[in-house]
Amino acid sequence: MEKKEILKGFRFVNVFDISQTQGKELFDIRKLIREDLKESEHIQSLYKHFLAHLNKNRIEVKEEVLDDPSTKGYYDRAKHLIRINASVENTSLKFKTLIHEYAHAQLHHKESDMQNLPRGHKEAQAEAVAFIVSKYYGLDTEPYSAGYIATWAKDIQLAKQAMKEIQHVAQGIIQEIDELMKERIKELRQIHESSKDQDKNNKNEKDKEMQLQR
Repeated sequence: MEKKEILKGFRFVNVFDISQTQGKELFDIRKLIREDLKESEHIQSLYKHFLAHLNKNRIEVKEEVLDDPSTKGYYDRAKHLIRINASVENTSLKFKTLIHEYAHAQLHHKESDMQNLPRGHKEAQAEAVAFIVSKYYGLDTEPYSAGYIATWAKDIQLAKQAMKEIQHVAQGIIQEIDELMKERIKELRQIHESSKDQDKNNKNEKDKEMQLQR
């Protein structure tokens, strides 16, 4: 029987940089949202809306001064409620903490198959969700999250098993938050379009002035 040689590997193909392309500039709403949430009043508004949404539709959340000032928040599995430390002044951190504890509520509730995992693993799973969601909205939690996730990720098998759940929970939270931001997204889109029109008008005026000076 004749043997055939099969060459396996990679081949070079042409690639393009975005600067080499033409056409209408793509509208990047995610970039605008990230810039918007850098403003303290906007992240505060989102935090309050998200907290109210959870209380109304998902799980009871109480914001109160906790006995231990170093505790930013926790999920009470027995009562299925979340407590956030009201003494935390950084709203971005409170928002991330709320996401972290909400992830616990979804991953480690009383009926969950993962409720009896070691505490460190459960903390890392919740932090992984908080990291994904926070990163999506441009909130920097990487230094805080790194220790949690690095410890848990040493158990490769466990990490693989939980990754599907983590991605599912993170995606669900992002969808919930995006829905809450729907009106704000419309405003940002309008502001962006108005700004582009103004820039275009300014450019046209400048071009006219230059032509008159020639």
